[in-house]
Amino acid sequence: MNINGMQIATRYLEGGDVTDTELDQLDEMIWSSDPSWDGSRIGDGYLKRVRAAMETGTRWTRDELDKAFTAAVRNTAERHGENPDERHWKDPIETVVEPRETDVTREAIIFFTATVPTQTELWKDGKLVILLKAIGYRAGPAGDH
Repeated sequence: MNINGMQIATRYLEGGDVTDTELDQLDEMIWSSDPSWDGSRIGDGYLKRVRAAMETGTRWTRDELDKAFTAAVRNTAERHGENPDERHWKDPIETVVEPRETDVTREAIIFFTATVPTQTELWKDGKLVILLKAIGYRAGPAGDH
C-alpha cells in the first residue's frame, strides 16, 4: 500500500482532515491480515484507539463507553435513592465522577443519549469531583417524542 497508515490514523485521531478514500484504506489495513500492520511498530493501545475512533467517533471503545455509561446510570439512581437495576438508561443523568473519569463519562453520555451534559466542579469530602448532568435520551433530540 502506498500510503502511510500511521499518518492517516494520527490525523484522524487528532481531529484533522481525512478523506473517505484514506479512511477506506486505513480500514482495510486495520482489519486485514496484512502483517505490515500488526501493531508491533506503533505501541500498545494505538490500534485499539484507532478502531475505537472508527467505531464510536471517540477515542474510547464501545465497551469503555458502555462501562462508563452504566456507571453513570447506576450512580444517578443511587444519588436519588433508587434501585440502580430499575433505573432506565433513557432517564436524565446526574452523576458524580472523579476528574480522571470525566472525559470518558462525558463522551459516553453524549454517545448513548445524544445530549451534552453540563459539567460542574464540586468538593466532596475534601476531594475534587465532577458533577455531570444531562437531560437524557428520552428528553433529548433523539428521544421518544
